[in-house]
Order: sequence, then C-alpha cells, then structure tokens
Amino acid sequence: MKAIFQITKMELQKMFYSPIAWIVLIIFAVQSGFNLMGAFDRYITATELGSSYTPGLTRSIYAGYSFSFLNAMQSYIYLYIPMITMGLMSKEFSSGSIKLLYSSPISNAQIIFGKYVAVITFCLSIIGILLLQCAFGMLAMKDFDTPSILAALLGIFLMLAAYSAIGLFWSTITSYQIVALIGTFATSYLLEAARGFGQENPIIREITWWLSLGGRTDTFLGGMITTEDFLYFILVAGMFLAFSIFRLKGIKEKPSKLTSLARYSGIILIAVTLGYLTALPSNKIYWDLTNTKRNTLTEKSQEVVKQLKGKVDMTTYVNLFGSYVYLGIPRAQKRLEKYFENYTRFYPSLNIDFKYYYDRNLVGSDLYSFERRDKNNSDEDILKKSLPIYSLSPEDVKKGTEYLDDIDLNVEENRLVWQITTEDGRKAMLRTFNDNIRLPRESQITAAFKRATQDLPKIGFVTGHGERSTDNKGPRGYTNIMKQKPNRSSLINNGMDFEDIGLDKPVDESIDILMLVEPRIAIEGSHLKHLNDFIARGGNLIISADLKRQEVLNPIVSQFGVQYLEGQVVEFNKGYSMDVVTAELTKESTALAYRIEGIYNRKSVVAMTGALGIEYKKQSGFEYIPLLQADSIGTLPLTSQTSVLEELKKQYADTTSTDKPTNNPNGLNPAGSSKKTFAQGKYKGSWTELQTTNFVDDIPFFDASTGEVGGPILTGLAVTREVNSKQQKIVILGDSDWLQNGGVTSFARGLPIANFGYALGLFYWLTDEEAPTDVRRPQPTDNNIYPNKAEFKKYQIFYKWILPIMLFLTIVFIWLRRRGR
Repeated sequence: MKAIFQITKMELQKMFYSPIAWIVLIIFAVQSGFNLMGAFDRYITATELGSSYTPGLTRSIYAGYSFSFLNAMQSYIYLYIPMITMGLMSKEFSSGSIKLLYSSPISNAQIIFGKYVAVITFCLSIIGILLLQCAFGMLAMKDFDTPSILAALLGIFLMLAAYSAIGLFWSTITSYQIVALIGTFATSYLLEAARGFGQENPIIREITWWLSLGGRTDTFLGGMITTEDFLYFILVAGMFLAFSIFRLKGIKEKPSKLTSLARYSGIILIAVTLGYLTALPSNKIYWDLTNTKRNTLTEKSQEVVKQLKGKVDMTTYVNLFGSYVYLGIPRAQKRLEKYFENYTRFYPSLNIDFKYYYDRNLVGSDLYSFERRDKNNSDEDILKKSLPIYSLSPEDVKKGTEYLDDIDLNVEENRLVWQITTEDGRKAMLRTFNDNIRLPRESQITAAFKRATQDLPKIGFVTGHGERSTDNKGPRGYTNIMKQKPNRSSLINNGMDFEDIGLDKPVDESIDILMLVEPRIAIEGSHLKHLNDFIARGGNLIISADLKRQEVLNPIVSQFGVQYLEGQVVEFNKGYSMDVVTAELTKESTALAYRIEGIYNRKSVVAMTGALGIEYKKQSGFEYIPLLQADSIGTLPLTSQTSVLEELKKQYADTTSTDKPTNNPNGLNPAGSSKKTFAQGKYKGSWTELQTTNFVDDIPFFDASTGEVGGPILTGLAVTREVNSKQQKIVILGDSDWLQNGGVTSFARGLPIANFGYALGLFYWLTDEEAPTDVRRPQPTDNNIYPNKAEFKKYQIFYKWILPIMLFLTIVFIWLRRRGR
C-alpha cells in the first residue's frame, strides 16, 4: 500500500503541476455553471411572468430527464477524462522512465493501482464541482430530493471510474499520447454503442447488452441504485485494470501470442460471467432513493404481484404486418424486457418470451397503414422482404391461426399483445394502445396480472329494450368505454370484466354492477322483476337517461325517491349551443373517489347534451349524494328584449349540439381553468326547457310560468343504502351521450372536459376501490425556488464566474510558487 500511495502522490503532483488538469476543471466548471444557472433562470423567469412551479423540481432541473443538468453533464464528461489519462503511462514509455519503474521493487499491479488512484482523485474533483452546484439546489429549493441526487452523483463517479480504467489501459498500449487519446475515445464509443450490435442473435444480444455502457447511468440519474449497474462499473473498471497489468507484464516477459490471448480472454470471460450472474432478476437488489419512490411499483401493484405463484409466462405475440412490430422485433427485445423490469424485480420468476406471426386481418389504423404499404403484395412477398430486415428466419414466424391452441389473435385484432399464463393455467391479456404512449402503463399491467390471479368486478350491460349497444361502433355506441381493446381507458383494460346480459332471466350472481343505458322500451313483466330482484339483493347499478326517456325510466328510479324532470336541461355557455351542458362536480361527490376529487380540484367539467334534470325526495334508508349540476340561475335575457334575441341568434348561429362541431370563438382557457371564465358570457343560468327543441334556429328563454325549473339542476345523483350488511351504490345520470363512442368533442370541443376520467372515478367507487387499480404516488413536495430574479443574480455570478476564476487563480498561484522555488 505504501508503494501505491507513493506512486499516487507522485502522479498527482505531475497532474496538478501541469496546466492540462486545471484547464479541464476550469472548462468543466464554466460549462456546468452556465448550464445549471441557465436552467434555474428559465424557471425563475417563467414564475415572475405568472407561471407557477410544478412539483418535482429536483428531477426537472437536476436529474431524471434527458434535459436535466446532471444528465446533460454526464454526456460531456467522456470528452475530458481521456485528456487526463492519455499520459499516465505513455509519458513513462516516451521518456524512458518506465525502465526505472521496472527496476524498482514494485509490482506491475502497484504501478497500475497507484496511477489509477491518482486519476480517481481527479475524478473526485469533478464530482466536487458538481456537488457544489447541487448544494445550490439544497439551499434554493424547497424539499430538495438530496438522496436521489447523491445516487446520480454516484452513477457519474462510477462512469468516470470506468472511463479512467479504459484510458489507463490505452496509455499502456502506446508511447504516443494522441494515440492513447483516440484509443480511449474509440473504446468508450464502442462500449456506449454495444447495445446496437448483434441484437438479432440471442447469445450475442445478452453479451453486448451487458457490455454496453450506454444507459448505465440512467438508473442512477433516475434516483435508483441497482446491484447490476453498480457491479457493472466495478467489473468493467476491474477488467481494464487487469488488461493494463497484463500489458505491463507482457512488455517485461514477452509472452507468446497464445499466452497473451488466453490471459485477456480469461479476464473477459470472468467479467462477462460475473456480469451475467449479477444481471439475473433473482440476484438483483434495488435501492430507490427518490422521495416518492417513483422507480418502484406502488403498494397496490406489489400486493397483486405477491399473489402470483410458480412460473409465470408473459408471451409477446408480434404481428409482422402490424403497425407496432418495431416494439417487439429481436433487436428491441431487451428494451421491452427492461420496460417490465419493475415487475421482474418483485417477481423474478416472470418469464418474457416472444412469438412472431403474420396476419393481414387488421383493424382501423393498422389496416390503413398495411393497405397503403402492402395491399397488392402477397403474404410470401411481404415476408420475403421483411424477414431479413427484422433479422428473422422463416422458421421463426407462423401464420396467426397456427397459434389458435394458445390464443385467438383475431379477437385481439392481430395487434402486438402479451398473454400472461400462470402455472395453474389462468390467462390474461395485456395490450398496446392507440395513443402516443402505445405501451401499457402500470395501471393496465397490474390490472392484467390481477386478472390472472383473481376474479375481477363484473359489469352486466343490459340489452333487449333499445338500450345503447356495446357492439355498436358508431357515434352512439358504448364500445369504446366498455370493451374496445386498443383503448387505454376501456374497462376491460382497467381490471373489470364485462358481459352483455338480457333481463329475460334472473341476473347472474357473478354480476356486481348493472348498467342500464337509455332503454327506449318500457321494462315490464318478468324483465322488471329480474331487475328489481337484482336491486333488492344489493347489486350496484348505473342508470343513465337521455331525451324523452322519462316515461321509461321514472317507474324504475321512483323506488329510490328519484325522478327525471320533464323537458331537457339547457345552459348558457358562450360560444356553444345551449343544449350543451357543462355539468360541474359537486363538493360532496369528491369523497367518492380520488379521481373525482382530482377533476373537481382542476375545475374540469362533465359535458352532456340533451340531458335530463334530476330531482329527489329523501326516503328512509337512503342517502343521497349530488354528483353533477348545471349552472344556477343568474342574469338571463327577457323575452321582450328583441334586440337581445337577435344578438343571441347571431352568436349561436354556427353552433349545434351534434351537426356542426365548433371551437369557442372567444378562445378558451386550458383544462383546469375555472368554468366561470372558460365559457361564461354576459348571461348565466340553466333550466329545464319545455318549449324549444330546435337549437339551431331558436334561442330558448326561461319561463317559470310554463313549469320550467331554474338551476342549479342536478344531472347526476348517487344513492346508497345498506343491504345485506353491504353498502349498495346506485348512480343515476341524466344523459347517455357523455360516454358514447363519438365522445363529446363533436359538441364540446375546447372545453376542459373530463368525461372518461370521471367515468373511471365512478367505477372505482362502484367496485369498492378495486378497479381501476389505484397506482397513485405521493406528489413531490419540491415545488418552490426561494430566490427571486434579483436575488438569483448573485448566485449566477458565483457559479458562472467566481468559481472558475478561483480555479484559475489556484493554478496561477501554483505556477508562481513553483517558479519562485
């Protein structure tokens, strides 16, 4: 150890008496100072212009995103280290001093370790600069997430250590420093890019994926330490240090080429074998240091995963003719496996495999893309063209129907899907979706695993009386919300089962929630008896009406003390037809579900059209919770004001409920704005209109003398009671268009609407918080920067100018002192 210490001390003296090390530190300090201060300045300036800070400032500014400070700086660091390491041994060779080292009583290992400790000390000075800049965040930011930043700094230090070992090895190869510099750059680049090599071959894929430096620090920068990534840097650094020792040993001993090859190959084999063992899911250990544990499954998801038993297969079926084929081709397999690592972390026996098929029986955008590309080509021609591109052989691919014994891919629209199969034979589907994210998120993944381990809440959708249909893919259908497979928000993708049922026989005991959506024919006789029997046994229920359905539904809801009002609800919303109702959530309803509370806090609304008003008289045993309501009566025009009538006709001339979708001509604030500002004009109010039915040519006016009821008017109501020691939950709604396939964008475009989110909130309440799975995390509390623009300037001066100048003065002082001696 004494010899190593002496070599380290001597190397540090040479390093810091040279201007190169100081120049590198000064440039790094300037670059990092401007980068960090620029990031803070953007946030502080935006705040002084009226914006507000969002939670998670530590992640946004320091580490966690590609644009964050430490993420950006770690991408520059590889440029600096080779300039320090290029002369570690090259100078010894070029000056001849290597002979003195060989003749002294020290080993090759002591020489290498002494020089390596010296360069590691230099790396610590770089980390010291970063630590100073992170200290500013601790002082200037509320609840700075210090542990996650320490993890990020550890990752950067380990990367520096690996680069240093690579540079040291190359300095033993040649006496020319520039060659060592280029060699270090080249090797670092090859290791960074290794993940792109040989991904088509399963064996090479595992080796190159492990060898790759690319993305290794991302885990640390995200605030998590894993044994796999930590030991990777140790093994890579150790491997190149061993190479350096063997290189010095080879210069001295002149071994045969075969002996040298065996030495180097042996080290590589040991490193790769150890790396493979550390990468096995069962051998990994994780430390999530973030304040919200954002890198870890939520407790609800962990509870679901704990229910898995034995081996679980997660088979990826990839259609080579589909739009999402790129997600599952061989070179993308490791990335996809990494995507599900949060689940293999808690259940290492989860086996992810891939099967490839082809089928041109596609749907929607997949079909459009395929026909535009290959409509006139045969399957054989398409495969002949695509298999080499995807690095697949004909033996790797089957026709989709050949998998019928395991899965009916036609039912899944021949998309990229996963089938989860447990050891006891239970199966569940996990899907890709038609949105910008495409891949399932934790909520959908956990729902799929829950389906594979337990029975889910089951919804019965009543048919047979002219109700809305779940098979109708047109605007009025309910396919999207109930069972559309590529829709992320559909109930079957969020932990609920579904079944169309008739009332010609008793409702099965497996049905937990019954949905009665706008029946147009009276429910009578045995059908009504079976419905009432379900209600009497305490089953949960959703009843939704629409225009002119009072006569059909009032006999059903009257047993709860509820009735639908005559006419339809109209409301003044500037820039929209008056039959468009922007129903506000009530304060009382926020207690039902966290999703509903979130929508209420964002001041979003549920948009309806052709809605019926609801009233109730309290009955013994029932509790009533108002859910949605239209505006209360405010300033209204009088029917005698003919000029106002003409003005309003002109204003609403281009707005209709369904035929002419328009944007708000006055401009709307984004979702989350107060309703009183996003759509309120001169007039305010809602009522049950009994006279006007043509909202294109006529403007309705409130006339209490005709029996019209003024707002606020309920359009949504929840009713509860105790039945068989269980709380029965009933939701009564005045509109059915709010969840139809056509959505509400056709008549409420531009409004801050939250219809689908509200629906998921209702189902969360109706399923007793079982579905959709609750994957909430605590909100980060680092949501404020203390210095204002004026106070911030002094920090900018320090980090941009004073710190680099201090480093410059230090080198000047050292130079003058040495010159004086």
